[in-house]
Amino acid sequence: MLPKDYVRFLLTGERAIDQADASGTLLLDVAKRTWSAEVLSGTGIEKDFLPALYESPEICGKLNAQGAAATGLKIGTPVVAGAGDQAAGAVGMGIVRAGVVSATIGTSGVVFAATDRPRSIRADVFTRFVTRFLAAACHGRHASRRTFLALVPRRVWHCLRWSRLHRFRQHHS
Repeated sequence: MLPKDYVRFLLTGERAIDQADASGTLLLDVAKRTWSAEVLSGTGIEKDFLPALYESPEICGKLNAQGAAATGLKIGTPVVAGAGDQAAGAVGMGIVRAGVVSATIGTSGVVFAATDRPRSIRADVFTRFVTRFLAAACHGRHASRRTFLALVPRRVWHCLRWSRLHRFRQHHS
């Protein structure tokens, strides 16, 4: 479970994950929106070991007594699947229609694009690209119900370093 999913488990007793974060595990069949039987078979992971899949705004549990005591909310308060920081941030930035893209560069970097449907990338091209540039690439759906593609570049600090050095040279040459 991802951290937010573990917190939700403690509050509700339900094992759940949103589709977007599930796609980042690389265990999801994005087109079918289910755990990939092929990947699970290849890895030896049992499907029963994985949490139930939900869309971000779907209710996936209700606050239990422990959760109510910890939060001050009423027992039975509905709890939704939620979203990871990038999927939630993309909705906040308006990345909700095909062709709109955001790029976040900080501690990590993410290129986030809304699409009409999951996109395929040729396996050989994808493997070379991921090996050289990416930590992960995933599809999912965020709260707008739009499909997205998120690319997480490796070594994003190189971009920041290059930008700083390049800008410094421009201003001081």
